[in-house]
Amino acid sequence: MAIKAVVTQEEFDDLDETSQALYRKATSGDSFVLDVSGVDEHPSVVGLKNTLAKYREIAPDAKAMAKIKADFDALTDAWKDLSPEEVRAELSRLEELDAGKPDVAAQIEAAKEAMRTRHEKDLKKKDDEITDLREALGGKSRLLEDRTTEREIDEGLSTLKVLPEYREAAKALIYRKYGPKAEEVTDEASGATDYATKLRTKVGEVSGKEFFEWWSAEEEAEAFLPSSGNRGTGSATEEGGRRGGRKNPWTEKDWNMTEQSRIFNENRALARSMASAAGRPLPPES
Repeated sequence: MAIKAVVTQEEFDDLDETSQALYRKATSGDSFVLDVSGVDEHPSVVGLKNTLAKYREIAPDAKAMAKIKADFDALTDAWKDLSPEEVRAELSRLEELDAGKPDVAAQIEAAKEAMRTRHEKDLKKKDDEITDLREALGGKSRLLEDRTTEREIDEGLSTLKVLPEYREAAKALIYRKYGPKAEEVTDEASGATDYATKLRTKVGEVSGKEFFEWWSAEEEAEAFLPSSGNRGTGSATEEGGRRGGRKNPWTEKDWNMTEQSRIFNENRALARSMASAAGRPLPPES
């Protein structure tokens, strides 16, 4: 009968004295263990030791496992925002790991570089979108400025009662000679932003209202205004010629080619209007 290596207190009490002499009290608990020497040479023990040694050769220790997990987490975090194409490129680099040539640090750096490139592309895209919006807003602002200027000039010409047939000619003269331009102005009380027209004159830069008050007293305005002392009433005179005291050099009575040339060079729109009023329309510009 085989001798048991470990017996309980009850089993130990049932043994005879000779058999009890073969056991010793276990260091813990109530059991008894067989008191023998040469245990390390027992075939079962030797086999177990060999198996354990082989396991330790191939199994990573806790530190190695922790490093592998940290590297994996780092790669996962670095790749989370990559596109499918970028992920495939990164995975192809990891084939080196399967070949037994892992370079985790290089892989992490490559992933970070890919992220930086992606981030720069996103920033450029946002910058381009902002630029497009600014250009669109700038175009709308310029349109609003142009409309503001045209409205103020039309209102000024209407207030002066510029003759309808000369209105476009007067506008052309004002735009060419006085360079009207709308400027952004802010109301100090409310903080609201609006546009106001400014014109350059020989007395300095003035507002639209100030310009027409000044321009109505200028000699060049007489040709566009009804004839009378106050320039607000009256009608055209002989042969569609004289208005506001100015002669029409295209009429038979006041024919003057030198004056025609001067007016034509200064304001072609006015020249065409005066020639048409005198029944001598100029040929259209090519």
